[in-house]
Amino acid sequence: MNPSKPVNAMLFTMLVWGIAPAFIRSLSVELGAANALVIRYTLIGIGYAVGLLIAGLPRVQPGDWPRILFVSLIGVAGYNLGSVYGFALLPAGIGGIIIGTQPLLIVLIASLFSRTLPSLAGVSGLLLAFAGTAVLFWKDLIFSDDSRALTLGAIYIFLSGIAWALYVVLVKPLILKYGTYRTTAVTILLSTLPLPAFASLSTLDALSDMSPRRWAEMFYLVAIAGLIATVAWNFAAARLPSVLTGAFLYLVPVISVVSGALILGETITIGMVAGGTLILLGVAVAQLSGRRAAGLLLFNGKFSKD
Repeated sequence: MNPSKPVNAMLFTMLVWGIAPAFIRSLSVELGAANALVIRYTLIGIGYAVGLLIAGLPRVQPGDWPRILFVSLIGVAGYNLGSVYGFALLPAGIGGIIIGTQPLLIVLIASLFSRTLPSLAGVSGLLLAFAGTAVLFWKDLIFSDDSRALTLGAIYIFLSGIAWALYVVLVKPLILKYGTYRTTAVTILLSTLPLPAFASLSTLDALSDMSPRRWAEMFYLVAIAGLIATVAWNFAAARLPSVLTGAFLYLVPVISVVSGALILGETITIGMVAGGTLILLGVAVAQLSGRRAAGLLLFNGKFSKD
């Protein structure tokens, strides 16, 4: 396979997902977090169901079902719940910076499942990332009247990052066994099972009252971010080394801060720049040795599948 294909797929995904927080926040505030989640993932589920009928259902081995259910209900559903409720409380730019901790979380969770202790670089990176989070929020938490909401939003988004890291680490064997699209479709469809618990009569009202702009934002999140980019991510993540996959996620907070400013008019503060720099530095330190190895693989045009 041409080694540029997974790299290009990953770059496309980072651009799409970097812009997505602005629209997630916009819809969560306008429609309500629960309504935005139910509408978006009902549409995404329909899209994947149609595609799966065309592509054909995978013949899943019985022993793989526990892993599939875990990555679907904890990984995907957990990520979406934390994300939509977090961005309802937190500006898109700040939320995007917190998402920047995902590469570090991927490394730590991969270490956990491989039963190896995190390296000194991993621990140092974690401390730097937490220091960056403190810098990011200290002014708002001290001087804001809405500090509880900001803190809760940050916790939700961080937990969504843990859920996504679990998905990334545990789904790779399934993708290599059953294929990118089929695995993505099955896990996304199963992740929609809890949606009825969040639906209400107000969901129908929100759906009927959506403006053309909200529909455009929903189209972006459903068709581009939810369908195309998720398949592109799984295609690339299954073929690139894990450390290189995590390194691409550095682009998301940068793009989300810029898109939050351009789309929602959010202010880029010195605290955001300083805190975001510390968080990304912590992530970079945690992955330093792995990125060096991944860089050699990329330079040689060879990508491992383990």
